[in-house]
Amino acid sequence: MDQRDSFQGGTSGGIEKVSRWHIDKSTTGAALLSMPNIPKALHKLAPRTLLGDKDWRELRCKCLKDAHYTCEACGRALVPGYLDAHELYTYNYYDCVAVFERCVCLCKTCHASIHSGHTLTRYLNHELPKAELLNIIENQFRLICAYNDTHKNAKPLKVYKSIMRCYDIPDLKDAFEKLVDKYHIEFYGNEWQHGLKRDDWNLIVFGVSLKPHSNEELERMHAQEHRVYQPSYIKEA
Repeated sequence: MDQRDSFQGGTSGGIEKVSRWHIDKSTTGAALLSMPNIPKALHKLAPRTLLGDKDWRELRCKCLKDAHYTCEACGRALVPGYLDAHELYTYNYYDCVAVFERCVCLCKTCHASIHSGHTLTRYLNHELPKAELLNIIENQFRLICAYNDTHKNAKPLKVYKSIMRCYDIPDLKDAFEKLVDKYHIEFYGNEWQHGLKRDDWNLIVFGVSLKPHSNEELERMHAQEHRVYQPSYIKEA
């Protein structure tokens, strides 16, 4: 990851503000766990949504096979049922542009830490035990801390700020603070997210520029099995 592009803009209240999050598409390891959350405007505008079930399954299977069924973040080798394909993006928050880079193979623990907002919601809805949530958080913190310890000349990786919601959850606050102190974790957040509208964002997938649709429009498209585009890269891969 190009640290100079990733962490720009100074700090505020202990959270470093960034205008861009850029990662090389060949990146593996702990750097993947520093991914930001997907902007809310793009939650339902993703390759898996647009490709359709068949093409997405082909892309997912190829992703896992290319990674030799090994989590690209923590390095654990697992059977396919315990692995997920996650979309890797670069973000320019100033221009509201997200660029799809590739799919990465992740174990479910690492994948849950990247989707920290969804993971915390599952916990608050009593769908995820406290011990499992803390294991997900500690796995992320441990890998990032290990990276920072071994890459002395690189700017340290930081964790996206959404996981800081744990400070506001009474039964998580103490355990979370201990993990932050244990692994010397620092946080970053984007500088341009607040106040942006859904239509401000533009997603670029395989060179195709896409604007977010309303939820109602997406439901209509799915009901009609409409494809926004039919890429050939899957058949060629």
